[in-house]
Amino acid sequence: MITEGERWLGLSAVRYDFGPRIPEHYLAWNPIAALVREWNWTFAPGSRVPRRVRVFNDTHDDASITFSWELTWSPIVGEPTPSAQHGKQLFYLTAGNAADYQLMLKLPHSPVRRSGQLRLTCTSNGKLVFQDVKRMELLAGAGAARPALTGGEFAVWDPSGQAVQRLKARAIPFTAVNGIDTLPPTMKVLLVGSNAISADLATSPAWQTLAAKGVRILVLDQDYPLTGAALPSDLTPTNYAGEIAFSLDPRHPVFAGLRDQDFFTWTGNHLVYRNIYKKPTYGALCLAQADNILACTPLAQAPAGAGVLLLSQFALYGKLNSDPVASRLFDNLLNYVAAWKPAVRKPTVLAFSPTNPHPALLSRLGLHSQPAANPLEAIAKAGTGIAMVEGTPENLALLAAHAHTVKQFTTAGGWLTLCGVTPDGLASFNQLTGINHIMRPFDWGTFYLGGANDPLMAGLSQSDVHLT
Repeated sequence: MITEGERWLGLSAVRYDFGPRIPEHYLAWNPIAALVREWNWTFAPGSRVPRRVRVFNDTHDDASITFSWELTWSPIVGEPTPSAQHGKQLFYLTAGNAADYQLMLKLPHSPVRRSGQLRLTCTSNGKLVFQDVKRMELLAGAGAARPALTGGEFAVWDPSGQAVQRLKARAIPFTAVNGIDTLPPTMKVLLVGSNAISADLATSPAWQTLAAKGVRILVLDQDYPLTGAALPSDLTPTNYAGEIAFSLDPRHPVFAGLRDQDFFTWTGNHLVYRNIYKKPTYGALCLAQADNILACTPLAQAPAGAGVLLLSQFALYGKLNSDPVASRLFDNLLNYVAAWKPAVRKPTVLAFSPTNPHPALLSRLGLHSQPAANPLEAIAKAGTGIAMVEGTPENLALLAAHAHTVKQFTTAGGWLTLCGVTPDGLASFNQLTGINHIMRPFDWGTFYLGGANDPLMAGLSQSDVHLT
């Protein structure tokens, strides 16, 4: 993208230290080339997609160049394959000059998701001198199912009217409001449209109070995102904006029908997120990540009491009713927040020494717990809940000596979490688990996070743990 952009802008004398030869970089600097200005590639079936193509002749000679294009689609079992589209244009370009070509693609209708390829070629003097392939995706389907909400249960504060337009198009009933001071008493879900919140209101504790009462709140992208006293978390907004984001768990309901590649350069200005949050250290769960070393999140949920705040800084403003990914994401977000229920809270008992930092950390994360003098007391108090135990050799030996009690506890549905197991306690740990684990020194090496899409890893990325 960088090399093509620099050439499109007419920049020269650019130095790259590529290391190993990467064909894509050199392709962008081919003396004769056809480059496409737009990078978005996920579209709605039946739509019309413009592409601005610039054909370059940066040889030392005048040249007759034939630019050709062909759009083809992947076959799908049981579904007809759309007809290929193609075209060509002859250019006579003097040395060092370029010409623009406006391409309008008519995308086919398709009941299923389908991948395609836009193939670009240039020939001169009967020889193929340039060839590139751009991917295309058809995001098929009528969108997500409509949420099971009545107009009295669903309040919408949307000054821009873009969310209202989408809701009306999908025949979803709602009650329009002009702020959080005029909410209907029967409301269960509140949708806050793009750019509705003022700077003063962005830090108001009223948001957290409202959620604690059981209201589920969906907040779309804001110029002034919620922060500070408004949230039960240290989510901190930035002024960062960008064109590429990644889901942290593709199986999560908010990404239903979508793939990671759909969060790459959206329609129009290519923007995918804006005023993104820094990843929090407590009180919120990241559902997506982006920006420098993936240290930020455009989508997070922050439970508060019996309710939740679902905060999206995906750039839906101006795209909600024009970009198919933005539209489908909005539908998914609304469905998710409408069906959201508080997590089942099991009783949790902690058995740690007074100097251990874990209890203070867990309390900061919002965990409600009670203390126990030793691991056996923790298991007894927890019942079918969670016993969190400091993994000292002494505690592990005590648990191993009462393995039958531990087995009864876990069989009944209890969870035993051991924190800080060391090699000195490994024999007892192996006795408890029935598996001979091995522990080795943490030394020089390259380490990666395993199970990247496991829900247990939600909110974490390779950048959080990667060491070399």
